[in-house]
Amino acid sequence: MIQYIARNPIKPNLVQKITDYRWSAHLEIVARKQENVCSNRLFELLGGNIEKGKSIYFKLIQEAQQNVEQNSARNISPSNRRIDALESQLVSFLASQNNKPSLQQIRSDARDQVVAESRRTFARIAFAQGYKTSEIAKALNVSERSVHGWCKMINSTDILVPADKTEQGIEVRLDPL
Repeated sequence: MIQYIARNPIKPNLVQKITDYRWSAHLEIVARKQENVCSNRLFELLGGNIEKGKSIYFKLIQEAQQNVEQNSARNISPSNRRIDALESQLVSFLASQNNKPSLQQIRSDARDQVVAESRRTFARIAFAQGYKTSEIAKALNVSERSVHGWCKMINSTDILVPADKTEQGIEVRLDPL
């Protein structure tokens, strides 16, 4: 519970560190500016005595801050997880086409026909799988407007290709969301 409360100002990006939030009870506990928080009682509850409780409290706060830093380093928001999954599927899609074009070409400003067609095909498949145009645009490194143009005629229930194969016999099915 202490860690949960200490992390609250970080979730809405008010601060980056637990110790930076000026309205936090943590600062009062550490600085003992005022006695609005009964820190000695908190320490006794945590450890049976003040010194042991203080040690436990600071360890809990340190763990909470480390968890925050690890999570932000991994950037594991649900939308980023979806984009990571989509980018992984893009790599699989390109591999199913013998890596022609390459991932670098797909994400570059290249405008040749093979690259453009691969982008459109992947965007349409991803859109039919329920990905948002913004997610697809990020994975392909193109504008949302382009993705929207490629996908505007597609309903998410449309079948883009036969169940497992394209006309050329290349598998293009993406993993479900």
